[in-house]
Amino acid sequence: MDVDDDTPAPKDISAIVRVLGEQNITVTELVTLLLTEKQYKKNSLTRDLIKNAEFMLPHILGHSHLPDSARNVACALVEPMYAREVRDLAGCGDWHFGAQKVAPEDLEDFKLKEIAEAYAKRAPRLWSLLDSLLKARKRGTSLLLQSNDSDPVAGSPSEPLEDLFCTLSSILTTLEKISYCQYHVA
Repeated sequence: MDVDDDTPAPKDISAIVRVLGEQNITVTELVTLLLTEKQYKKNSLTRDLIKNAEFMLPHILGHSHLPDSARNVACALVEPMYAREVRDLAGCGDWHFGAQKVAPEDLEDFKLKEIAEAYAKRAPRLWSLLDSLLKARKRGTSLLLQSNDSDPVAGSPSEPLEDLFCTLSSILTTLEKISYCQYHVA
């Protein structure tokens, strides 16, 4: 078996595993204590965990034996973030576009790419999620994880920008209706 010269050799952590076993401490307990106890807030291990979370999370969330309950917690943790981005977009009254009521002359001045860029900038996580859902990707690079130099609006040729924009506009329109009903219908 060929080993790539750039690949670091796996570290021998048997001594650490042995000490944790001797102290009757699980890895879960260790990580939880590092992240929650005030006395470990500035500890180098805690700082390392936080700094490298983006590298650890894919290993945890992508593990084949991860229980659905853990996936549910992960989803519940990101829901407020998406909700905030939707609220931010819904609050921008000058961005709304009613595709069902559009006249041909309205399309002449309509700058889809500019509005899409503003959506992608104002709600990058939501934009990436919708892009992923519309493309029904099983695997691939999230728009959020692509290079900062890449255009988040460009998308792939197989999925036109209009689909993504119309989906987002439809979501915002629905949310406005729900919001209106909550505050005006009693």
